[in-house]
Amino acid sequence: MSVAHKANVQRERWLPITTHRLVIREFDIDDTQGYYTLESNDDNARYQDWPPRTMDQSRELVLANIESSTANPRTIWELVVEKDGSMIGRVGAAQSQPERGVHFNLWFSFLPSVQGKGYATEAMKVFIEELVRQKGGEVVVLEIECDPRNVGSWKLAERLGFEKHSLTEKAYESFTVGNST
Repeated sequence: MSVAHKANVQRERWLPITTHRLVIREFDIDDTQGYYTLESNDDNARYQDWPPRTMDQSRELVLANIESSTANPRTIWELVVEKDGSMIGRVGAAQSQPERGVHFNLWFSFLPSVQGKGYATEAMKVFIEELVRQKGGEVVVLEIECDPRNVGSWKLAERLGFEKHSLTEKAYESFTVGNST
């Protein structure tokens, strides 16, 4: 069964969430170009753990997002944020089960051209509300990890009610081992 077909029949997939300005929905293969536009951007990659994505990497990651939506139980959620039918960002969460309750590591990424307009705050609020609602009364712990230089991201986290817990200047540095030719 193809990844796309399996995703379409799986019950773990979310129905679209609509706000007054945005639609937050599951990925489909047609999102490859939008994902590439978002994640090939040098400004977005500056604060992430990877370099700008290629088109091939973007296609692979979109397929991985579709496939993760078929997992049962589902532990990774990554959703498209659309405005007027165009992808402007993505929001996501990875779930782990600590000793008590449910723990989500959250993330978000938005095109530089739409930053500072409240879209990320709007999308993250409804995304978090839905994650918590789906856990139906369980204790839910939420965490957002931000590069300390990324002022916009940590201010967004504060607007969402998060508090700074710790500060790590450099967790690691990327490097290449071996012959790159």
